[in-house]
Amino acid sequence: MQIIHGTRDILVDKEWIDRIGSALPEPPRRVLLDAMHSPNIDQPGLLAEPVLAFLRENLRVKRYR
Repeated sequence: MQIIHGTRDILVDKEWIDRIGSALPEPPRRVLLDAMHSPNIDQPGLLAEPVLAFLRENLRVKRYR
């Protein structure tokens, strides 16, 4: 899944999202799960900064421009 945030593109493996979703506090968990279950999950989506911060700190997130 490709997550668009501002001018940065961040690639996140969907399995990682499945694994960490339940470990997130509210509201980042709600935002993440809403994005994960969105009908547009295979299209670029927008995630809140708390979720992106969590992903950057806890997952192997690949960044590119």
